[in-house]
Amino acid sequence: MMTRKAKRMKNNNQFSPDMNKTEIPQSAAVFTMGRSVTFKKSDDDQKQNLKLNLYDGGVHNHLYWGNLAFSLEGMKLARKRVPILFAHDTNIRLGMSSAASFDGGFELEGSYMESLSPDAAAVKNDMDGGFEFESSLAFDLASAKLEWIDDGQSAEVNGKKLKGPGTVVRNCKVIEGSVCVFGALNNTRTRTFENDNNSFLERNRNMTEKMTIESFKADHSDLHAEVFNKGKADGEKAERDLFARIVEACGDDKAMAVQCFTDGKTPEEALQMRNDKLAKDNAELTVKLSKASTEKTAPEKKVDPAKTEFSDDAGNQPEKLSADNQTEKQLRESFANDVKLQEEFGDDKEGEDSYVAFVKNQKAGNAKIFGEKQG
Repeated sequence: MMTRKAKRMKNNNQFSPDMNKTEIPQSAAVFTMGRSVTFKKSDDDQKQNLKLNLYDGGVHNHLYWGNLAFSLEGMKLARKRVPILFAHDTNIRLGMSSAASFDGGFELEGSYMESLSPDAAAVKNDMDGGFEFESSLAFDLASAKLEWIDDGQSAEVNGKKLKGPGTVVRNCKVIEGSVCVFGALNNTRTRTFENDNNSFLERNRNMTEKMTIESFKADHSDLHAEVFNKGKADGEKAERDLFARIVEACGDDKAMAVQCFTDGKTPEEALQMRNDKLAKDNAELTVKLSKASTEKTAPEKKVDPAKTEFSDDAGNQPEKLSADNQTEKQLRESFANDVKLQEEFGDDKEGEDSYVAFVKNQKAGNAKIFGEKQG
């Protein structure tokens, strides 16, 4: 049995190929042409050559592959010379190939060696008597490239169109040619082919129903370990890559990155969280700056002497000292509380300094106020 996956096709009892590994019957690697075996006289009249027309380059219906065609481009013999058998039976050998042609089709020619066995001699006697045999080829499934064409699709091969469902066999290596009575597939359809199919289906059901991780580990410990280690390494790398992307999304906020990774956030979700936090922080900072700016630019509260003089607390005010008797500190306090002085000298620091300097110069006799009566 060869390893390939098969699925039952619609509307018939065929199977279609897939590249995954399960089992299909060896008989799927056989293709038969009808009434296509002839004798060809050799240079030595004592010998006759078999000529097998194994494939005409067209599209044929195959029990297993559906509509089937072999790409002649790349089709070749598996070896320099391949055996010619009867009904693909290695115990009935008719000869060896001596020439092959793939021009528009596949023909195989070989020397006929009836001395090999009584069965081989019987085949020749039947042919001499006019019995028409069929020819059949067997190819290597392991090296072939199988192109499955779905229902409703088509592919061009050897200048002809193959409509799906069907199969194109590329890189075909022929391992032997056979002389058959009815063709290998027709001859074995009931006894072998259906049994192979039933065996495949039963085996597939058993695999689906019974295989577990534990049984896989027990039956294939080396492969299980390889798969496990590969999966673990891939998983760890994926986690590292994910964390790196989350860290990048969160920027300088490492605590947020760790929290996002722990909570199972995606990098996109982490980036959104970071943007939301920045927006909130910016809003709070804007409010603080606006408040600070308002407090800084608010005008100083001026003191109205009239309101102070006639207020309920006026009697509690300490007796004012004349400017000549005040210290510099007291002069500055007086200036701060006297609107008239502020209007005269200016209500800023420069005005305050001018007032203090004026009082000091006046006290020293260096400054006079015009309009004052002279003593």
